[in-house]
Amino acid sequence: MPTLENKWATIEILEDRFIVKKKKSLFYFQGAVEKTFLFSQIKAIEKHYKRPMVDKAFIDIDLGGHAVRSGSLAENAIMFYNNDDVDEAYQIMSEAFNAYLAKKKENQTKVSSSAADELLKYKQLLDMGVISEDEFNAKKKALLNL
Repeated sequence: MPTLENKWATIEILEDRFIVKKKKSLFYFQGAVEKTFLFSQIKAIEKHYKRPMVDKAFIDIDLGGHAVRSGSLAENAIMFYNNDDVDEAYQIMSEAFNAYLAKKKENQTKVSSSAADELLKYKQLLDMGVISEDEFNAKKKALLNL
């Protein structure tokens, strides 16, 4: 997976997370030197362009809830020098995050259909008298995570 680098941070992009390592003190992780963002905890990735009177272009990683702000940036903001850098990083980070979401959805679909298949098999065993009602219900609970 790619690694992005700018004058403020290095962003390592893995299959299930971003690892952001700060280089300069002008950063907003509440003093942290390194921060890991698990894709399973991310609600959204937002880009913000540098505008007149705003000297920062940045990507904000939304983990849900109330974002703590330091100055005008949220605590999970990753600063960039210009809008082109933000666009490039946003595209790469979004592709990695969306690939994770697609894989997660695919896996959930596989689990759902395989759980249904298994449940049908146990129902047939119940109907044939091979297993008891209690055994069937126990398997049903386990397969459906109840």
